Amino acid sequence: MRAPLIVVLVVAWATGCGETPTQVIVTFEADPLKAARATTLRVMITTVGEATPAYDETHAVPSAVTFPATVPVVPAGGDATRRFVAVGEIGDASGVFDRVESSPIGFTEGDLVEVTLRFVDDSITDADLPDGPTDAGDAGPDGGDCRPCPCSSDVCVDGVCSPANPAAQVSAGLTHGCARTEDGRIYCWGDNTNGQLGVGDTDERLAPAEVTAVSNVVDLDVGDGFGCAVRDDGVAFCWGRAGAWISFGAGDDVLTPREISNPEEVLFSDVECGGTHSCGRTRSEELYCWGAGDQGQNGRDGIGGREPRRVRANPTAWLAVDAGHEHTCGIRMSDIYCTGDNGEGQSGQGGMVTDQLTPARVNIGESFRAVGLGRDHTCAITFDDRLFCFGRNNFLQTGQMGTGDVTFPQQVGTEMDWVSVSGGTEHTCGIRGEGELYCWGDNSAGQGGREPSPETEVPTRVGSDSDWIDVDGGGLFTCGVRAGGAVYCWGQNSAGQLGVGDRDPRATPTRLCW
Repeated sequence: MRAPLIVVLVVAWATGCGETPTQVIVTFEADPLKAARATTLRVMITTVGEATPAYDETHAVPSAVTFPATVPVVPAGGDATRRFVAVGEIGDASGVFDRVESSPIGFTEGDLVEVTLRFVDDSITDADLPDGPTDAGDAGPDGGDCRPCPCSSDVCVDGVCSPANPAAQVSAGLTHGCARTEDGRIYCWGDNTNGQLGVGDTDERLAPAEVTAVSNVVDLDVGDGFGCAVRDDGVAFCWGRAGAWISFGAGDDVLTPREISNPEEVLFSDVECGGTHSCGRTRSEELYCWGAGDQGQNGRDGIGGREPRRVRANPTAWLAVDAGHEHTCGIRMSDIYCTGDNGEGQSGQGGMVTDQLTPARVNIGESFRAVGLGRDHTCAITFDDRLFCFGRNNFLQTGQMGTGDVTFPQQVGTEMDWVSVSGGTEHTCGIRGEGELYCWGDNSAGQGGREPSPETEVPTRVGSDSDWIDVDGGGLFTCGVRAGGAVYCWGQNSAGQLGVGDRDPRATPTRLCW
């Protein structure tokens, strides 16, 4: 069999002069029988969100091209946030007899990405193949074939498409999201009005963009128009909407991560972002907060400030903490303590709905290990893995019937296998058992992981996957991470907050690529 000739097809979408380093090479391969039968190869390249292909050409086989045939694609105007779908059709005298289509493919700025699409007949056995060498394709260690992967940068591991740079954590803000990878990098996407993506400008990103100003990150959280992160040396960084909540006071928005003011030189282990305040736990399990304090959300007697100050009412032994819009709750000595806005009962003080200016114990008589806050509601998990919620319940986000506020913790269902929980604006999601994902509350935009529907107080299973390891609720959307490090988002997408390359909403988890 003669050696295949790799032919470069000049793509009309490519613009500009000279060679660009941001490029995707799409390769079309065919098994020997289909390659021998084909007389034409049609290639279509379509920008995500557009109906008409930017490139649509048919080439003669084998006089013009042979397999494998490659198509170099570069982003118009050098915009690496663009995504596209590649389609190939092979035909003979009777017409088209096979078709392959990729999932949306993204660019990696300043890098070359290779994607392979294959015309393969799964029923062919070795006895059917002609003599001579054949191309084994992109096989995993077990010989398994990673067919077109969801992301162009995926690698084949044991025959399964896996992220080349897997995520360890995801955080959803009001209209943007960020993820932390296992190797300590940050990627952000969505609304960037205030520089909350940390990429040095205020242009929104429909697909994840790497935040290059900080590395070796061990924890990450985003709030309403800003974000913060902790580096492996205990130093905290913030960026985005100007204000004391990012530790820089009034002035211009901060467009890239900047080390926060830290006069006490404490070393942080993790950080949480609310609406107008931030809090962080230190390596010695002390709690420090900064930003707005008018409702007590920073635990500092109603006094705001841009520099992190220790919450002195309960100084040590903080095992976990989370921030809502204008309230903060944490686990200390297995008890829940909350501070800040309590207008809807989100601080768990029963019939008393006045603001808490310093952390107050929630007297429920249970031992807790984890806490997750929404905008105006709070949820926590006990050591025997039961779930309790309280606070605003206008969309049943506390898991209780009726739309009145829930001012004291109430158990959600009877299950005793809750792993983690997170609140969004008016919805809640949590992981149970071996990794099953459940959501409840508001689902008007599909943020509950199913087609838009009326709110429900019943935790409802999202899909059938059982390998979720992280979930975070945002404004009207949700993001999660599955085992292996793939990030998915779903819900509203008007600002590109799903990071999937367009503005179309999704009612089911949709994979992000970087």
